[in-house]
Amino acid sequence: MTNNQAVISSIPTIPRAYLDVAFKSRTLILEDGRAFWVEKSRIVTDIPELVAYLDQHDDFESVAA
Repeated sequence: MTNNQAVISSIPTIPRAYLDVAFKSRTLILEDGRAFWVEKSRIVTDIPELVAYLDQHDDFESVAA
């Protein structure tokens, strides 16, 4: 784990919801191998690394949880 990952992991977050505008369902796999599932075009997470991933991709729009 790098220092940046340690800092990201230690920041508490509230759950955030995203709308997948490209797919109704899919599996997202982060660089560290963890997998997450989009169901019914939505994914909700409080995991900082996944939030950062979703924020970086145009296929996902942040929506009210």
